[in-house]
Amino acid sequence: MSDMGRSAVAGELGLDAFSEQVYRAIALHSHSRVDELAEWVGTGYDQVAAAIRHLAARNLVREVSADRWIALDPVQVMAVEHARHEATLMAERARLASARAALYDTELFRAFMAGRRPGPAAIQETVSGGSEVWSSLTDVVQQAERSVLWMTLGTTPPAARSAINAQLVRAREKGLRVRGAITAEALAEIRRLNPAGPTSALGDVRQTDAVPMRAVVVDRSVALVPVDAQDMNHGAIMLRAPTLVTAVTTMIDQVYEQARPVNDDDDAASETERRKRAVLELLSIGLTEKIIAERLGKHVRTITRDIEQMCEELGVSGRFGLGAAAAQHGLLPKVGGRGQLLRPLTEGDLPGRAYSG
Repeated sequence: MSDMGRSAVAGELGLDAFSEQVYRAIALHSHSRVDELAEWVGTGYDQVAAAIRHLAARNLVREVSADRWIALDPVQVMAVEHARHEATLMAERARLASARAALYDTELFRAFMAGRRPGPAAIQETVSGGSEVWSSLTDVVQQAERSVLWMTLGTTPPAARSAINAQLVRAREKGLRVRGAITAEALAEIRRLNPAGPTSALGDVRQTDAVPMRAVVVDRSVALVPVDAQDMNHGAIMLRAPTLVTAVTTMIDQVYEQARPVNDDDDAASETERRKRAVLELLSIGLTEKIIAERLGKHVRTITRDIEQMCEELGVSGRFGLGAAAAQHGLLPKVGGRGQLLRPLTEGDLPGRAYSG
């Protein structure tokens, strides 16, 4: 290893050149006294004693008897230190995500959005990609006075999903008419983020095998649609022209009417049964067991076990037999008119894989 590499490793362990020299002396001459170590290092007793105190504070050495020292495994010490840093980073990420979600519901953010709102003559407004799209989506739902129509697919950043859901819940609580259409993947994500909350809190929600895009219509007068149906990072368009808003409203209404209800009975089901239902629905759109496990935040062995148990319960074998039996028992809508599960998709086939945020 180069001198630069050794220096970087020592820095990770909190060592300077002298304390590293003392550590190596202790490692090579285990159970030595401080005065003996001072002779090995070739320096004064007080300097070596100070270095040993520093090493002990870093958990790199330990006193085993009166004034006799041994070296401890530096790999384990570094692993513990890294785990501590990782825990701190995770806590900080969670705090930042919570702060972003809370910001959407402040007067500060509402003032910012109000200043960006176009005048009455504007019929549309382009919204930049990334976080600004999610901010606009949250804001437009918050401004609803009579109704909110929405449909969604794929995954959403957790902070944005929490903020949007909070506004849908508030709209519902205010007595507004709230209706939504959602795919199996998006429904599984919502339930994973809030397993105790009933889906009905987000409005009259219905599930469908596919929706053409994410969209929201407020009071049947303002619509927000993405530039790219699969990737919100490409931006969105806020529509106010009556003809365009009506077209988006009609599209959501049609998708909603053809979808099946998601009710509180589904929400009251056990976690295992809910997960199995989600597995069936994700299998029906062709996802592999590995990708289903990633979507549901479970180990792939858990998903494989769920499939095997459902096959046993229905007296069938294989994903195609499971799909046919599930459709026959009303557990799954028919796919392609045959009630069978589609072929496993490759990574390139996955809906929304280009979406990064």
